[in-house]
Amino acid sequence: MDRQGPGGAAFLRIQEKPGYKQFIKAWKDGEDLSHRLAKFAATPDSDKARVARIHGIIRGHELIAQARSWVEPSIGSGKTATARGTQWRLVMAYGGFELLAKSLAGAKDRGLDEKAVDSLIGKLALRMFEPLAPPPIDKSSLKVWMDEEDASDVLDFLKMDKGDRNRFDAWLGKQKPITEWTDALLLAKAFRNATAHGALSPSKIEEWKLGEVVSRLTEEILRIDEAIFEVLGHLEVS
Repeated sequence: MDRQGPGGAAFLRIQEKPGYKQFIKAWKDGEDLSHRLAKFAATPDSDKARVARIHGIIRGHELIAQARSWVEPSIGSGKTATARGTQWRLVMAYGGFELLAKSLAGAKDRGLDEKAVDSLIGKLALRMFEPLAPPPIDKSSLKVWMDEEDASDVLDFLKMDKGDRNRFDAWLGKQKPITEWTDALLLAKAFRNATAHGALSPSKIEEWKLGEVVSRLTEEILRIDEAIFEVLGHLEVS
């Protein structure tokens, strides 16, 4: 532990994976990276646009790397310090993933939709996704929150848009496990948005026993980052 983060959080120096090292070496060596970027999107970039994409890819990865190096995430003190740190570690990781994914696609619009995420996942060599079950909950404790006819619906309270709302409700409210990589990333997005908007408190993370889920989603983002650079770092010889 040789660096300090938010609230004195401990960060470790991490060893970069070979794929990222190879990509950065090619960039520093002055290689034209168009053929590598074309593995994800055959965008006819100008030199300026291509450099902007590469910078976005690197910045996105660096955010994810920061999340990777944040060991035992904790912010503040008290009973919710670990839950708060776990939430913001996910915010960091998903923010990096979003920037990385948009840069790979050459996209300029805000956010990532299901189609874009699914397209990216289809280009990666990932293991089959291990189902992510929701924590068992006392339905009576969520009756007020999950009733769509109730003005105090928790999904409104969490400031979720329609996509986030439907996914979170299906997973937690209706207890349907996540079984695909794309759905896991979109659930991570829902958690990121609710946390960043200040709507999903650490106390709710504790109350609904969501800490392990948030940690798992963060770890899956780290795996996706590795898989992306396994593609970008590999130079095919024709």
